[in-house]
Amino acid sequence: MKKILATILLCLIILTSIFINKKNTSHYYQSQQYLNTVIVLQVPASISKSEGEDLWQQCLEIVKEIDNNYSLTKDSYLKKFNELHFNEKLEVSESFIELWELAQKYYEETNHYFNPSVYPISEAWGFSATNKTDEKPDEETLKQLLDLCDFNKLTLEKENDKYYLIKGIEDVIINGETYVAKVDMGAIIKGYVAQKLYDFLISEGVEAGRIIVGTSSGYVWGEKAQLDLKYENETILTTSINNSAYGISGLDQRNVTYDITYSHIINPFSGTALTKENKYLASLIISDNAIEADVYSSVALINTQQSLSEYLLLTKEKTIIGDLKYEK
Repeated sequence: MKKILATILLCLIILTSIFINKKNTSHYYQSQQYLNTVIVLQVPASISKSEGEDLWQQCLEIVKEIDNNYSLTKDSYLKKFNELHFNEKLEVSESFIELWELAQKYYEETNHYFNPSVYPISEAWGFSATNKTDEKPDEETLKQLLDLCDFNKLTLEKENDKYYLIKGIEDVIINGETYVAKVDMGAIIKGYVAQKLYDFLISEGVEAGRIIVGTSSGYVWGEKAQLDLKYENETILTTSINNSAYGISGLDQRNVTYDITYSHIINPFSGTALTKENKYLASLIISDNAIEADVYSSVALINTQQSLSEYLLLTKEKTIIGDLKYEK
């Protein structure tokens, strides 16, 4: 069956208009250069315009380094690693290590519900800039591709003061075509960017500000901000946050249609893509850590038994559960 590919995002224009006040009381910056997403920063006018510009350029240098390490579309370390075969290794920079080790941490902490190594399955479903498949993957293909999805076998090792990624997963051959283990940090990297920028700005003495990374992650501190949870461009609820990070996930954000519409969020144990028949359709996680909020916003839609701290979930019946105060 021919594939109809549709990317349906939470409305960025509406989201940023909620968060960003472009009056003279603040300085506003925006970039689309890195990680295939929009990054927004707002700092108060108590910081001079020149100081704000300098801070923004330093923020972009931080993001550029992350992009050079983990981009799937540029000649990054991760892209090179994804091209390797079984038992091959790649030397990586020291700056690469932190996010990889965080991914390992959350892989274990979530009992493998967060799994960056499901990328071969995401590609099979058509969620890849380079994958031109027109067919829905069959159950046997998904079953075989699951053999590539053990993140613990993709190891980071130190040797003679150098760091290497080693691909410890054997290649899989399906219908004469060779498939290799691959990693996508999409379910953690926006939160990682938000946290890194927040930590940097705090270290520079910025007492208030707002960071938005794409449509799913951000950090607000030193002031209260309104945040909407949307589904299919409809505002489901409104809440407010301060001195907190947020993570948002929804089954409407990136979709592909075969017999029915499938979400980009993959169950890492079955290889199936979530649909509107899933128990939960969207999530909002509030945390003091943007990385945690980003990771758990997706995990909450897959593992309905996951323990969450501050959250709101939209059920398929369009009811809302959670422990955050909100307005409809």
